[in-house]
Amino acid sequence: MRSLYALILVFGCSGATASSGFSSLRPACPDGQRFDGTGCKPFGSGASMIDSAEALLTDGEPAQAVAVIARAVAQGPHRHRTHVQMYEQLGRAYAFQDKEPEAVDAYVKLLALSPGHLLSYHLSAKATFKFEKARLKLEGTPDTSISVGWPDELDTKRPMPIDVEVVADPQRLLSRAVLYVERNGERRAVDLELPAPGVRKRVMLPALGTASAETLKVHLVGLDQGGNEVALWAAGKPRSIFVDYTPPTPWYRNLKIMIPAGAVVVAAVGLGVYLIVRPEPDPGGVGQF
Repeated sequence: MRSLYALILVFGCSGATASSGFSSLRPACPDGQRFDGTGCKPFGSGASMIDSAEALLTDGEPAQAVAVIARAVAQGPHRHRTHVQMYEQLGRAYAFQDKEPEAVDAYVKLLALSPGHLLSYHLSAKATFKFEKARLKLEGTPDTSISVGWPDELDTKRPMPIDVEVVADPQRLLSRAVLYVERNGERRAVDLELPAPGVRKRVMLPALGTASAETLKVHLVGLDQGGNEVALWAAGKPRSIFVDYTPPTPWYRNLKIMIPAGAVVVAAVGLGVYLIVRPEPDPGGVGQF
């Protein structure tokens, strides 16, 4: 009977939860830094040159501004907002020099980085007219975009699939991406190579292993081959993922446990009944009536 009690105790304790798998993701770099494959490094110094280019444009020196912006572009990799500002300035600088093809090309790159971007109405008509030509050139061309999705039902005890898809990349900017995952204020990251447009890539986040429901926040940053940020998904307002927790089935309700345990109990009871009701042996060797 002691063996029976020990068996039931093992079955009853088999629902222990695993430790959290969140820590297995790499730590996210602080704001203003990037991960280069070995550690967190600052972004390029090009952002510090934007003000100089803007001053030259204001002073009517577009040719000098183009030279400064060209040097700034080479000082990457850049944050997304820096990249956008550079190509807006470059388009304006070429427009002020009446270099229409160069201005339109710069604005096309700007709109690939930031679909729906608008120029200030206070700018010269030279800039806004060429920007409008770039918009007309891109009519019918899909915007650069990435989608991220996951199943409706997730559980803290199971790995979590996240599907990433490049919906469109007409300028062929996208190469890699960083998926950021936040839990209770702690940010982690997953680095991934992006597939061709229209092909989904599944990322498996480890099971959280917690004994309560969790809410994760996610956003994604798309990178080009040089590590520049060229596309954002939910970066301004991360999306929430609810991860449910389903308590384990109590051992006394689990058929996989109760059937073998019941067999042990039946065997033990049968053995006990037999020991109680079996006839006493006859010392004289004569059977009893």
